[in-house]
Amino acid sequence: MQLFKRRQRGATSAHPPYVPGDLTTGPPGRTLFFFMIPILIGNIFQQCYNLADTIIVGQFVGAGALAAVGGAGPIFYMGTIVSSGFSVGVAIVTGQFFGEGRRREIKDIFSTAVLFTLTASVLISVLGVFFTPALLRFLNTPEDVFADSVTYLTIIFIGFLFIFLANIGGSLFNALGDSKTPLYCMAAGGLLNILLNLWFVVGFGWGVFGVALATVIGQAFTCAIGFPLLMRRIARLGGGQPSLRHGFGRFRADLLGLIVKLGASSALQGIVLSVSGLLIQGIINSFGSLYMAAYTSAQKIELFLTLPIYNLHNALSNYSAQNIGAGRLDRVKQGYRVSILWSMAFCAAMAVILFLFGGNLIGIFIKAESDGAVIQVGAQYLRMLCIAYFPMSFMFMSEGLLRGAGDVLAVSFITAGGMLFRMIAAYSFASLLGFYTVAVAYFFSYTSESILAYIRVRSGRWREKAVTGGVSSEDKEGIHP
Repeated sequence: MQLFKRRQRGATSAHPPYVPGDLTTGPPGRTLFFFMIPILIGNIFQQCYNLADTIIVGQFVGAGALAAVGGAGPIFYMGTIVSSGFSVGVAIVTGQFFGEGRRREIKDIFSTAVLFTLTASVLISVLGVFFTPALLRFLNTPEDVFADSVTYLTIIFIGFLFIFLANIGGSLFNALGDSKTPLYCMAAGGLLNILLNLWFVVGFGWGVFGVALATVIGQAFTCAIGFPLLMRRIARLGGGQPSLRHGFGRFRADLLGLIVKLGASSALQGIVLSVSGLLIQGIINSFGSLYMAAYTSAQKIELFLTLPIYNLHNALSNYSAQNIGAGRLDRVKQGYRVSILWSMAFCAAMAVILFLFGGNLIGIFIKAESDGAVIQVGAQYLRMLCIAYFPMSFMFMSEGLLRGAGDVLAVSFITAGGMLFRMIAAYSFASLLGFYTVAVAYFFSYTSESILAYIRVRSGRWREKAVTGGVSSEDKEGIHP
């Protein structure tokens, strides 16, 4: 039996009645905007909590501890590859099923995803704890921050189950067009994280151990309040009672195979990004703890200011998935154009802020009287990075459309091409620019990725990757911004 059948062109079956979360109706720009805003607010909260972590570590523990947490970042990201990839697969399948009207099957997606998560997270935890010291040695982590980095990553990997589950839950909510509930859950978990940080670090003096423990507990709390709400939402989609019991479906190997297929392609992208991040971090580590602390602080600022672009990318991906499932390519085209215009405006605003106030922003994390050199280096790095945001925004919007369509393998190869340019630039200019070669490398990678992604969008081949019958093979019109 064929699992996914194409909808015949001109079919007379009516679109299912509107339910909350339907992104296939209404003006595309307005729909995207109001769907994106809760995602953006939620991630602003998340970044505020991360900034609070960084401030607490930098102000109450010191630059060495800040460098330790930053140096652990690429290894933690490597550990999230499976989680992130699988979440993408879940979101694509759920969004396209929802758009096509196959809503009763979403509870099966939920049950299948949760069972896989429980199994995979145990394996990731064991491997992460075991290989962390060796990976830190590989990254040339300085001895003065090595022990703190090991401590931080060990606690994070022990609690990795909750991080994995939180990713899956957020992806399911967003794929169903509900961006508000994850906001509330994330806000509650993040607030608890901050309170525990102050308690563990300032009150008990636990340092990076306290920061990591607070992160894990905050994620666990997010899952505890979010999953019952998600299960009730799924039960209503399937016509069942809004209860936890009716939120469970069946484990289905066919759905798992489809999700893993899509997730594996996305995980490949994550592997490429992770390897690139490890190599970049290795370059930074070779310059010493001062540059590690400057880069860590700059990354926190950059991640915060680029949130509108990243969340617009996420919103466009879910929006595209639902509309492709419903066969509404006209809406996909309109959403893509609107997203590009908005993202360019965000980039211009970010460039102005970083160029004028980069030093002030870095100073939030570091005491000027004791670590003025860190502030100077971090501010200069941010100023050099401004120009890279414009190709980055175009790249994100194009890849958002491709991901929503299920064309994740193409996105992986595009990312691989971009990372190749990044590493070539990083090592080519290292002797000339020193630490600042990283900013130049990001510009080259974003530019190459944006070109490759746009070529793929123009080709129209992504329409063949839909996992539902929402897009006919007869649709030949390309999408151009």
